[in-house]
Amino acid sequence: MIDALGIIGPRGAAAAPALSRLVATGDVNAAEAAKALRRIGSAAAAVVPTLVRALASQESGVRLMAADTLRFVGCGSGTASHALLKALGDSDPAMRELAALALGGCTDSDRAVGSLGERLADTDPRVRLAAAEALGGFGPAAATESSRVRGSTDDPDERVRAQAVRSLASIDPQALVDDGGQLLSDPIAGVRLELARALRSRGETEPWIGGMIACLAADPDEAVRRAASATSRPGSSTLARGEGPTRGEQLPSSGGCPELRPTPTPAPVATPAPRTASGPTPTRCPYRYVQGGEIGEPVKVSGPEPDYAEQARRAGVEGAVVLDLTISGSGEVIDLRVLKGLPLGLTEAAVEAVRQWRFTPAKREGRAVEVLYTVTVNFALKR
Repeated sequence: MIDALGIIGPRGAAAAPALSRLVATGDVNAAEAAKALRRIGSAAAAVVPTLVRALASQESGVRLMAADTLRFVGCGSGTASHALLKALGDSDPAMRELAALALGGCTDSDRAVGSLGERLADTDPRVRLAAAEALGGFGPAAATESSRVRGSTDDPDERVRAQAVRSLASIDPQALVDDGGQLLSDPIAGVRLELARALRSRGETEPWIGGMIACLAADPDEAVRRAASATSRPGSSTLARGEGPTRGEQLPSSGGCPELRPTPTPAPVATPAPRTASGPTPTRCPYRYVQGGEIGEPVKVSGPEPDYAEQARRAGVEGAVVLDLTISGSGEVIDLRVLKGLPLGLTEAAVEAVRQWRFTPAKREGRAVEVLYTVTVNFALKR
């Protein structure tokens, strides 16, 4: 019955008071009631006080659902902001992750921004990722934490580094430009891709930016090259690798563009059959599959479906993880990049499963080729 009210959506607004009372009880139905309130949408904002009380529930699933619901309906300021700030120090990293994401919708920015900045040093990379994402949503209002976000561009987790670059572009674009010389050398293509996108939005306002754009336009990763090429304007300069401008100590040691190598290939889960001379040979630069284009679409032939992380299931988290794959000429996934993720372990579950997928080789003019291919992994709870 509770599920049905959620499926009805905004038309179920009349049931909001009864659902609110269920959330307040903190019993086994509270999580489902909070989920239904979230789907009702138009009535959900009225139950923020109830969700704040649910954050103090003894049931971990109810607390996680309350934090995740506040992430979507917004916490405003006052008691909701205070409760989420308290949850940000919870011993459960899943709770800290959802609290950080929910704080990104709080209007009490001064308190939220400082606490989120502290969480950039959290021991759990998913919490650091959530904190960086939330800070980016505040834009220039998070300028007081600019130095901490800059520090996160050196985070050991590649997803945190990429998100830090993305957030810094909205918080303090000049800081991103100043650090660009170091970011050009990041071994992970996803980090360089975010740098290229940020520079594209800024434009070639000075020679240093133009030089970085030229370096990225010669990047070994196709997605980075395309993003950087989109920044070029008629009449803008194009510099060869090693010919970049100088700007103090932030320039790569070579004095120009760093000699980058493609993103390291992760170790395969299963040992693939060795390629023979007569087997398919991947091209040096992979093609991008475009529907209706000259490249035949790779088709999944085997591989596991991702597990639904238990914490995400209890919190009612649903949605899609979008991955950009590099598929070899023999149909193996040899690299992937997360384009859109989900919290509470769902991104990790999707990545772990997709790394094991096998495809029919993409073909161009009858020949197997290496290809870039985007897949969407959907997570939906059974009704």
